[in-house]
Amino acid sequence: MKQDIKELCKSLRLAYVADVYEQIPFETPEQFLYRLLKEEIRLREKARAIRLIKSKPEIKK
Repeated sequence: MKQDIKELCKSLRLAYVADVYEQIPFETPEQFLYRLLKEEIRLREKARAIRLIKSKPEIKK
């Protein structure tokens, strides 16, 4: 089942969901989905910031 979830997430281009879905605390299905998607967005933004920092050319003095 975990491999199936990873494959589905890959197909949907949800890069982080398969890695974090088991760690999401929740009381209702809606709360789970909301928190899961928020975490996907947070991790995407974090990865984007890291990519931008790495690609920024260094300023020579």
